[in-house]
Amino acid sequence: MTRTTLTERFDHAFQYTHDLHRDQLRKGPDGIPYLSHLMGVAGLVLEMGGSEDAAIAALLHDTVEDVEPAERRDAVRAYIRDTFGERVAHAVAAATEDVDLAPGEDADEDGKPHFAVRKQSKLDKLHTLEGDGLLVTIADKLHNARTILMLDPQQRWERFRKTIDGELEPVAYTAQKQRWWYSNLARALASHRSELDDQPLAQAHLDEFVRVVEEIFATDGGLLPEGEPYPER
Repeated sequence: MTRTTLTERFDHAFQYTHDLHRDQLRKGPDGIPYLSHLMGVAGLVLEMGGSEDAAIAALLHDTVEDVEPAERRDAVRAYIRDTFGERVAHAVAAATEDVDLAPGEDADEDGKPHFAVRKQSKLDKLHTLEGDGLLVTIADKLHNARTILMLDPQQRWERFRKTIDGELEPVAYTAQKQRWWYSNLARALASHRSELDDQPLAQAHLDEFVRVVEEIFATDGGLLPEGEPYPER
């Protein structure tokens, strides 16, 4: 495996990431800085043998989704492209949810499109992943899955509950939604495994992601079969 050298470009990306996310926390009551996730994803990309461009994209993969107000998104996209290059910008775009989706009549109460709409759009996008975008997405989802697995199973889904009609949705429904999402996500990413035949470390991380997801839902009957519809509330 070729050694990846990190230059001042990576330092610049880290500073930019820090400036954008310094006050953000991960979901839940733990008060963990969100930067821990971005650093973890970049670390996993480097473990897989990713390039400096891929590691930079890992640091920046949530910048477009999280920037406020939304009107700044185009400026952030342009900054990433102009500062770090087209390859980084392409990988960030590949790993980002479609933030330009119209909210629709069934939008969540936070103003975002309905969970099912956002995640189905992401699943459709996953089938076209390649290169750095694939590595960043594997690292992102593996880091999230590892975190979920470490949570107390009795309280695992509390932090993911949405407000519907002014009330928090039942935890059981939140768990069903997440099971639908992660079952489809694991299948979609696993479909890329043969594309990583010359990247055994990336394959190993992809395999770990699938195993972790299976373990998360082991007591709920495992992963849902392909084609299972989105759960009704």
